[in-house]
Amino acid sequence: MPVLVPELRDKCIVLNGVAKTYAMTGWRVGWMIGRPDVTKAAQNLQSHCTSNVANVCQAAALAAVSGPL
Repeated sequence: MPVLVPELRDKCIVLNGVAKTYAMTGWRVGWMIGRPDVTKAAQNLQSHCTSNVANVCQAAALAAVSGPL
């Protein structure tokens, strides 16, 4: 974890989503945190593999991660 071992900051990639934590299974909303070049490459790959997340799913995920757990 970059917080505990700062030397790993450029080597870590964090992937997460709302399915398990917020009981939103099937909504297919997630995110990635990492170096800009890595996240850009992942974004380019994803754009060719899948379609975008529905607007209602994005709004619900934002409410879930912004509110109390």
